[in-house]
Amino acid sequence: MDESRMSLAKEVSERIKKLSKEKGMAVSNALIACGFPPNFVTTMAKRGSMPAADAFIPIADFFGVSVDYLLGHTVPGMDREGAEVLSGLERQLRYHGMMNISQDDAQAFLAYMQNQITAYKSIIGQRV
Repeated sequence: MDESRMSLAKEVSERIKKLSKEKGMAVSNALIACGFPPNFVTTMAKRGSMPAADAFIPIADFFGVSVDYLLGHTVPGMDREGAEVLSGLERQLRYHGMMNISQDDAQAFLAYMQNQITAYKSIIGQRV
């Protein structure tokens, strides 16, 4: 088994466990609510099996995060608030069928949005 794939599967399963804990739910109950078998995370981590990224959409929507967050594709230094803004943007892009962009373009766009969020916070901070 490819070590990087195994590592990614474990990282994703840990993020899902963390989000479940933050929501005050058992992982199995959260997975069932998303339409997955209750042992999905455990099986994924043990086998290192990763479904296609779009399979994580129901989980991301359930927890209010982006699929990129679940998969570990986050912009360095992004706080939870910024991640929530980007998650909402991602949901809108998916809704409008505009998610077929390259990973490089997605990362560049996310970095741009992070800069915009930082600038906005700076402006708001100056008004307070």
